[in-house]
Amino acid sequence: MELPWSGRADIRVGSDLVVVHARDASARELADRLHDRLRSATERVTHRSDTTRRTAAPPPWRGGPRK
Repeated sequence: MELPWSGRADIRVGSDLVVVHARDASARELADRLHDRLRSATERVTHRSDTTRRTAAPPPWRGGPRK
């Protein structure tokens, strides 16, 4: 099966650049595939940044260290 349609989409999420590539048999299928890949990649970047901002220590009002 030949995949004549190819595309690329990129978006900046905060300081991260998310880039996705896809190839498909028709323009509609290509757009759907790019949409799905871009959505999952941006969700992955968003959730990754949420978990890295959390600390292991509890906040000061719960007995954690004070700055």
